[in-house]
Amino acid sequence: MTVLFDWREYYLYKDEILANKVKLSQNELRILISRFYYCAFNLSFIYLTQVLNIDFPESIPGSQARTNKHKWVPFELGKLDFQNQTRANKLNSLRIKRNEADYETNKLFNIGDYSFAEKCCKDFISAYEKDIFGNSISN
Repeated sequence: MTVLFDWREYYLYKDEILANKVKLSQNELRILISRFYYCAFNLSFIYLTQVLNIDFPESIPGSQARTNKHKWVPFELGKLDFQNQTRANKLNSLRIKRNEADYETNKLFNIGDYSFAEKCCKDFISAYEKDIFGNSISN
């Protein structure tokens, strides 16, 4: 399987930001939460479409409306085993955090928000990376 971009890079980027840091700024927290979501989301999409060979419908059947990938991925994960159903719920929660990080001007984030997003992302990496990349970066 060929994947042109390794979405795990978004997870590893935290190491660059965290280097020599005592406290993360709001900007850094927002960046990391957003990147953790996109890492988890894209690994899930690749897992569903390239590992499990589930076809992504470009449009909603019987409609000209485009399918929303961000809703389709957790919906499809939710059809799988219990672990993936749990991941579907995590992905939905992480998407809410990502939307807040990207769009909510008056929202302040803390280390708990970061920790939740980081743990979710690491779970998706651990679950799917060997099937997608054939190797592991997670510890």
